[in-house]
Amino acid sequence: MKKNEKREHREARPNVITRMMQKHNTALREEKADEIREKEYLNSVKMRKSTQMTLPIEDVFNGCIIMKDGTYSKIIELSPTNFSLKPASEQALIIAKFANLLRIAPSRIHFKSVSKKADIDKFIHTLKEEQRSEKVPKCKIVHSDQMQLIREVSEAESVSRRFFCILTLDPKEERGLTSNVYAITQRLNSEMENLVKQFHLIGNEAVSLEVDPNDPTQDQEDMAVIEILYDIICRKKSQEESCKEHVLNVMKAYCREANVGIDNPPYIPAVEYFSPGYIDLSHPDYVVVDGTYYMIGYIPSNKFPMVVPSGWLSPLVEAGEGIDVDLWLEKRNKEEISGQLNRTIRHSRVSMDTIEDTSESYEAATDAVTTGFYFKEGFKAGQDFYYMCIMITISANSLRNARYIYKEMASRVVQNDMKMFLARFHQEEAFMSTLPCGWLDNYFFQKSRQNMLTMDAASSYMLTSYSMCDTNGIFLGVNDINHSATLVDIFNSDLYRNANMAILGSSGSGKTFTTQCMSERLRLKQYQVFCIIPKKGVEFKPCCDAVGGQYIIVSGGSYHCINILEIRKPQDENMRLLYGNDIEQSLLSQKIGSVKTFFSLLVPDISLEEKQSLDTALISTYAKKGITKNNDSLLDPNNPGKYKEMPILEDLQNVLKEMPNMERIEQIMEPLVHGSESAFNGQTNVDLDNLYIVFDLDFLSKELLPAGMYIVMDYVWDKVREDKTMRKAIFMDEIWALIGAGASSVAADFVLNIFKLIRGYGGAAICSTQDLNDFFSYQDGAYGRGIINACKFKIVMGLEEEEAKRVQETLELDQAEINMVKQFSKGKGLVCVNHSNVAVDFKASDSECELFSTDPKILAAIAKKRKRQRNMIV
Repeated sequence: MKKNEKREHREARPNVITRMMQKHNTALREEKADEIREKEYLNSVKMRKSTQMTLPIEDVFNGCIIMKDGTYSKIIELSPTNFSLKPASEQALIIAKFANLLRIAPSRIHFKSVSKKADIDKFIHTLKEEQRSEKVPKCKIVHSDQMQLIREVSEAESVSRRFFCILTLDPKEERGLTSNVYAITQRLNSEMENLVKQFHLIGNEAVSLEVDPNDPTQDQEDMAVIEILYDIICRKKSQEESCKEHVLNVMKAYCREANVGIDNPPYIPAVEYFSPGYIDLSHPDYVVVDGTYYMIGYIPSNKFPMVVPSGWLSPLVEAGEGIDVDLWLEKRNKEEISGQLNRTIRHSRVSMDTIEDTSESYEAATDAVTTGFYFKEGFKAGQDFYYMCIMITISANSLRNARYIYKEMASRVVQNDMKMFLARFHQEEAFMSTLPCGWLDNYFFQKSRQNMLTMDAASSYMLTSYSMCDTNGIFLGVNDINHSATLVDIFNSDLYRNANMAILGSSGSGKTFTTQCMSERLRLKQYQVFCIIPKKGVEFKPCCDAVGGQYIIVSGGSYHCINILEIRKPQDENMRLLYGNDIEQSLLSQKIGSVKTFFSLLVPDISLEEKQSLDTALISTYAKKGITKNNDSLLDPNNPGKYKEMPILEDLQNVLKEMPNMERIEQIMEPLVHGSESAFNGQTNVDLDNLYIVFDLDFLSKELLPAGMYIVMDYVWDKVREDKTMRKAIFMDEIWALIGAGASSVAADFVLNIFKLIRGYGGAAICSTQDLNDFFSYQDGAYGRGIINACKFKIVMGLEEEEAKRVQETLELDQAEINMVKQFSKGKGLVCVNHSNVAVDFKASDSECELFSTDPKILAAIAKKRKRQRNMIV
């Protein structure tokens, strides 16, 4: 037994030892892991502390960047032009103006484009504020639907681009320039101001950062620079935390450390506000900054295209999300370069005499001579000598994505007759060079510089990716060319002469759908919207119901009634504040004038005597209700703040019966009072103060259309004129029915006057039409052309060949644009405004598609779905 016990003990010992060793090794691993974690933490702290040291920026002062090497930079953001869709003549003019800009610009100038996923947070914030102040519950639901749509579109395809111009100044190279920092920055600011004026002539406007003047965080000029640097350097964090929030957080951290209040912060170096959490520069072919991976390439000197068209960098600028393009131009002294050229030409000629004309060396010498003479001829013509360098930065959220995008971009560069080399083992220098500071590492200058004349340099104009992105506007869709979100504020008087719009397109192109989307979104901004629909007005009813609007059928057999004799109480408080109380007129006199116009439409051959008698009858009719020319007589003493009951057409007819020589007018009124059109005889029973009103004129007979139209316009125009401070929009779908062949001249005049005059009352007139032949046919197209000329905005959707020719002539579109229009699928259109044309893919949410669709297949599916839902309820 003892032997067996010893044997079992010996056999058991290895297991015990093994367990002890395993436990010891586990402890060692944990201890080592703790040491590694501690080391990583210390390294990360060290790295975080060193990011400020890694960046080449020393400080920001007086709106300028002070670099560690003693140079100074000034940066400004510019809006792009829609260069690619402009006709060749306008493109040539832009290039010529850009060449003039380069001639007066300082010797070094840096342009940078930055593209990333669109940041729609500001627009979403605006929608939330509007939703918060909305009083109609249904509209709050639509607001949420809009926010979801915009988030989905932004996440899937929307790209935003920013464009910058950077000037640099080296005090050591400037004779007579003082070393005073303020004087140096003032010099840079002055030079940039001059350039901004030249950019304005080209069409590139300086973009101002929206800042709060009461914000204590920083000097406002410096804050604009910090915002740009933060957005570019801290690319990932800037999408999660705004610059203002980040600056406040940094200030709070410093104040806590110094144990002082936020109102009395200690000195904080500006670089603290835009330094990233960490920068990993240990890899040969990429850089990591706060989890964003960068791969940077350059165009070598011998890989530039031999011949370039105007705006040849546009395909690179518009390549997609996460692709930045940097362009440096450096002007050199022509006299020095001319001397070098003379020596090169002499040397090359000598070489040509000693080399066989079939060798490669002979060709090289010939090229050198040809190039030399090309530059000398350019100098004679007044052109300057430039070196150009181009670098391309790829940024992505993972190394795999960065490498994929870099590969795709390299292929795109080849397609444009160039080649891109990766800055292998020089990624740190490349990253620092592509910061918006105007600085370029000498390694890349030597590797990528390409010499050229002024006009060649001007052809590299890269501020070309135009977009409409006004966060105070409404969402239309996505730019079909560069995938940027299209947000338009048609009431922005700083940009647009008026807010009028014409939507043109063939049947089935999506006009009515687009019109409804716009009308709904303007209503969400709490603008008052009127939709005057002469044909198929019922298509607007679902949208009207969705926003809690008022749908009114204007016809003799309708249950809805608008009393033509009603004097409505004007909401003119703002007008009184603006212009005083002495502008008040007799409301009765105004109404009598309006009613007489109505009878002129109802009885086109009404005589002067009948008009005079009608005037007397109207005064008598209102007098029986206790209403005189004194506006106070309108007030109901039994209901303070309310007006007295108004007369109706029957009251007027009763007065006319008692008057001699008015039998004819009284008899013409009979159908409106007791006959088939008696819906016009009654008190107003619809909500005319609703912010979304649809007037369906589809059921009006041709004879009654002018009078019915006038009843609508009488009300709408009163609302438009009563308050210039309130935004309002009048939509007219299928406008050809009002101004086309066979239309009433009175109705056509109504419509044209709306477009001509509404701007002065803070409103917008928006029309759409599919029958372009009718649109331009009445009185030789005078009304159609008048409306087009009165519209700052035009949207051209899909067109057939014949219609396309007419629109091309009217809007002066070039052949490329009209070819694009003819190929548009449903829901796409060319937005034309301010001499810029943008192809837009109009977007709608699923619920909007269900509400607004006029496609028979979709309508049948919706009807089937609702029938099934109804049966389930039953």
